[in-house]
Amino acid sequence: SEPGDLRLFYYNRTPLTAPQENWSECPQYSMERPNECFFDRNHTSIWTTYTIQLRSRDQDVLYDETPVEVSFIVKPDPPVEL
Repeated sequence: SEPGDLRLFYYNRTPLTAPQENWSECPQYSMERPNECFFDRNHTSIWTTYTIQLRSRDQDVLYDETPVEVSFIVKPDPPVEL
């Protein structure tokens, strides 16, 4: 796919009983790596599950939807001066 053809949407349902209608688009697409999305600390909560979707540019097609736990994919900075 070409850059911009796929759009990533996500939601973090807190509490779990909240409706799923609060989808947000990727807060920052990468300029260096096509089809990559960056979430900073303002858009990330650890120990919760996010659901992400890959959609077409016009949002007419939903390609995939999957749950993601931040604790399994986060890449923290290594410890310093231990």
